[in-house]
Amino acid sequence: MKRRDFIKATVPIVAFSQLSNHSNAGTSIPTAQYRNIITCDCLDDLLQTEPEYEGQSLLLIRAIINGPVLNEIFIHDSYDLSSEQDGVSIFRTKNGACWKADISNGYNPLLLGFTESDNNLAECINRLILIIVKKAVSNSTDYIYNYTIKIAPPSNDAKCYYMKHSIVSPSF
Repeated sequence: MKRRDFIKATVPIVAFSQLSNHSNAGTSIPTAQYRNIITCDCLDDLLQTEPEYEGQSLLLIRAIINGPVLNEIFIHDSYDLSSEQDGVSIFRTKNGACWKADISNGYNPLLLGFTESDNNLAECINRLILIIVKKAVSNSTDYIYNYTIKIAPPSNDAKCYYMKHSIVSPSF
């Protein structure tokens, strides 16, 4: 299977590619909705990017420079003034603007600094689990906190990831 078969198909990504192919030439593509998608190469760029309006979308290519391609979507939430940056789903700019990851399909542990050369997937997943447990405990929830972890296939020719450490997940 080719690499492009694994790319996550979300509406903004599809629309962005369609816009580049058709460029407003009498198409029915809603260009106004996707015209101002910001693209950032890595998380450092995201933290420097101030949104222009509420609900603005941002496409994050990689978490770190030379890391795997993630194509994660973030949405600006101007109403969130109190959530702390957690390093995986909530990021704040230097002026306090809040970018939130689209976690509707799950949390992406690769945002926590995964590199194929370090083969640190287990460490990233364990850090993600700790972040999720911390959120559940701090929210004083009385129910089982359900979450999904999504992991994109390796971007090199490897067919699977090999982990150097065990994954530790609470049983609740």
